Amino acid sequence: MKKNLLAVLFSALALTVFTSCGNGDEGSKAPTSCKIILYAGEGSMTNGDEGSTKRKTYTVPYETELTIDTASALGLSYDGHYFLGWAKTNGASAADFIDGCTLNVTSNLTVYAVWQAEATETYYISATGNDTTGSGSVSAPYASLSKAVENVTSQYIEYEFVVSGKVLSDTISFADTQSVWVNASKITIRGATDENTDSLVSNGNGAIFDIRTKVPVLIKNLTLSGGTGVTSAFGKEGGALYVSRGSEDSSSVELSSVIFSANSAAYGGGI
Repeated sequence: MKKNLLAVLFSALALTVFTSCGNGDEGSKAPTSCKIILYAGEGSMTNGDEGSTKRKTYTVPYETELTIDTASALGLSYDGHYFLGWAKTNGASAADFIDGCTLNVTSNLTVYAVWQAEATETYYISATGNDTTGSGSVSAPYASLSKAVENVTSQYIEYEFVVSGKVLSDTISFADTQSVWVNASKITIRGATDENTDSLVSNGNGAIFDIRTKVPVLIKNLTLSGGTGVTSAFGKEGGALYVSRGSEDSSSVELSSVIFSANSAAYGGGI
């Protein structure tokens, strides 16, 4: 699973607030400058202070605003983890400051990166499953993929859905909007075997998949059949699988050993 510098881990890095900044001339009570220090915690950075892979220091005038460098600009990384932000206490599991935030500097400040370990959740779907009593486990699978994808709730988790047998399906939509993004780091939908004997069959009301998200989606070892497309300004498009087009909202979809059978649409019988 790919490391994402804009995501984070639950191990945390902290922030210590000091009560004063450096003073000016002797006898003056007004501070002239403050230091803001970022620590990578269990991670490292490639663009920190000279000779350091752990620390970045800013010296700024008192009562000014500072926009701290983003994790990407700092070259911040920690294998197998996502970056969540910066915290006020060492070992925190939640961030107090988001990536690339702007601070109103009135005191010295030391912050540590907050990290969250990458994770994978797997859910099982079977023709003999049950959406009411099933939990999505191997022994208690769901009956539908639409029920299983209700578990997609975290941008820091890779979700895997395993389809066994011939499963009827509503249109499964993974779509980003201006206000709501698909909350997953990656989505995989695959057959339980490598022989394409597992299938998703449209219930006749449209495409099997309507994908309009930048979250990577992998579909493999499945047969998709009976899809009739997604309604658009051009008519029915996509057959079994509709994928958004355009440079800004283009989706990342990978197909591996997928069979399209008996699908139809005005544009793109299968895809």
